[in-house]
Amino acid sequence: MILNMLDIIYTNLIKTIRCIISFAYPKRCPLCSDYIDTYLNIIFCSNCVKHISRCGSICSICHTEIIEDTGLCNKCTSSPVILNSLRAVLLYNSNTKSVILNFKYHKNFEHINTMVKLMFDAYGEHFSNCKIIIAIPLHIKKIRARGFNQSVILAKRYCKLSGQKFIPDLIYRNKNTISQTSLKKLERSKNVEGIFTFNKRYNSINRDTSILIIDDVMSTGSTLNSCAKALRDIGFTKIHALVYARTDKEKNSRE
Repeated sequence: MILNMLDIIYTNLIKTIRCIISFAYPKRCPLCSDYIDTYLNIIFCSNCVKHISRCGSICSICHTEIIEDTGLCNKCTSSPVILNSLRAVLLYNSNTKSVILNFKYHKNFEHINTMVKLMFDAYGEHFSNCKIIIAIPLHIKKIRARGFNQSVILAKRYCKLSGQKFIPDLIYRNKNTISQTSLKKLERSKNVEGIFTFNKRYNSINRDTSILIIDDVMSTGSTLNSCAKALRDIGFTKIHALVYARTDKEKNSRE
């Protein structure tokens, strides 16, 4: 009898605490900022979730979505592999870009945990065998200007969820390039060619170690490929990539 009463009291107390927290720290949809019940296991509001396009497996060479988990589409099977696998969580469009732009250029960190949770929930198990996680490096001048590297923040918080090892300086950027946003596909590839260098401090790492590269957005994939090539050139053979969002592949092919 007493135990039942204590259970009831405890349950009611938890409900009360949850109501107080929900009122004091309301959860907002990262896309439209509408309120969401703090303790509902959802990230986007019911309206925004209808307009979100989720991504799946992507060919690591031409970036076409593929059904089978082979890493390459049928057209690219004879091409030399740079990334063993490539995954994106969402399609970068008008419904998702505001979160990323506010994060990168306006220092709005409100939805970082949401972004990381989406990445981990979607592909945490798939990349669980990767022993090392890195982020796409920024040049020191850009870090000083912006104040942070958004990919490093995503990678660090991803590792807190996954328990994997994060090495922030495994690869460093040896050249301060112009922004990729205004460049066409071929110009982007040339702009980031050879801009990453492996840090010799980590020469003792077994070249058979699986590495996961994390970034916020992928468009043509030139930056990811350049980073992966720097690793492959010094002997690493198991290189994967995970991004929060990717731009429309058809649009990129026309640029």
